[in-house]
Amino acid sequence: MQSCRSNKKTTFDFFDMSPPTDSHFPQMAPSDSKAKIRPMPINTQTRTTSESSTDYNSPMIMVDSTSSVNSLFDNVTNTHQYSRSTTTTTSPILSRNQSSYWSSNSYSNPSSLSKLTESEFSSLVNQKLLESQQPEKLIIMLSGLPASGKSTTSKQLKKYINDHTKFTAEIYNAGNVRRMNKNFDNSDFFDPNNVQGKLDRELYADITINNLIHDLNSNTIQVGFLDATNTTVARRQRMMNIIKKNTTNTWVAIMDVECNDKKLLHFNINGKAHNKDYQNKNYVESIKDFKLRTKHYYKVFEPISHAELQSYPISMYIKVINGGETFKFSSVDPEFEESSELFTVVTDFGSKYFEMEGKRYFEAVDAFYNSENMINEIEAAFD
Repeated sequence: MQSCRSNKKTTFDFFDMSPPTDSHFPQMAPSDSKAKIRPMPINTQTRTTSESSTDYNSPMIMVDSTSSVNSLFDNVTNTHQYSRSTTTTTSPILSRNQSSYWSSNSYSNPSSLSKLTESEFSSLVNQKLLESQQPEKLIIMLSGLPASGKSTTSKQLKKYINDHTKFTAEIYNAGNVRRMNKNFDNSDFFDPNNVQGKLDRELYADITINNLIHDLNSNTIQVGFLDATNTTVARRQRMMNIIKKNTTNTWVAIMDVECNDKKLLHFNINGKAHNKDYQNKNYVESIKDFKLRTKHYYKVFEPISHAELQSYPISMYIKVINGGETFKFSSVDPEFEESSELFTVVTDFGSKYFEMEGKRYFEAVDAFYNSENMINEIEAAFD
């Protein structure tokens, strides 16, 4: 994994202002090892330092800003903004609000800062260094109407990651959580006017994202797919907030999957008639019920807008249309593109998708419609 680091020696004072007296800081023995600091997509701050520094009547110390303790305490001003420069470094940070050194207006009177013990200071530094050395991670949040191809595309990308890279990927499907907790009766469960149904759906989404985050934070996986419709702004915002509050060192991408070709959509819905919700049920009745479910989702569906994407600290937006006929990337975080192996993995998959998966999908669609045994059932189910 590339690292956005500068090899240039730089100098700066501890908090970019008149420092407290030496008694405020425990003496630490110099380390011979250099921590490998990886840019973090969430809670990072880019700073530029020059070789000239204001003299505060204290000796100037030459440090490598990429591994210095000082870089752990950069101030956080806007976690949604990222920048890139050949003269800057990006370091894991502890905001001043998080540090016990900083209290209201304390920056105006450094001598009023409280004192950390040596063990507290060392523990804090070690914690931040350990976080920075964790393998990079990625959450891909799916969005799209039923039968658009979300689960299929997720399974294909998961397999590609597990078979061809060092990363481990897993899919966390909200529908599977629902099936484990509730017997499915019919599409009425998805009616937006079904108050209890809505509460249950949100609960199952929460369980799903929490399961994903648990496995991600325990290093069981490095890539997790949140496979759910996530068709409203409110749901997507809530999932993003949960991710932000409970993860570190984690990139986040949105994969928006759409199917607007009637022929392809009917083929996809045909596959739904054989899933666990409709086991041992009549094919035609299953198709009709699933179409009603889709209509319920259309009532509340809110497409992802550019303005919405700008409100999230995402690393990338992926748009997949009609079984991979369109597979494009946008809203790419420059740091993600520059420093992440996972960016390369996902974009490589997208560039190869039609050859690897798309052709086979369209061949299956043609075979489905050319099957004489299916013609009558298709007409009955989709009239």
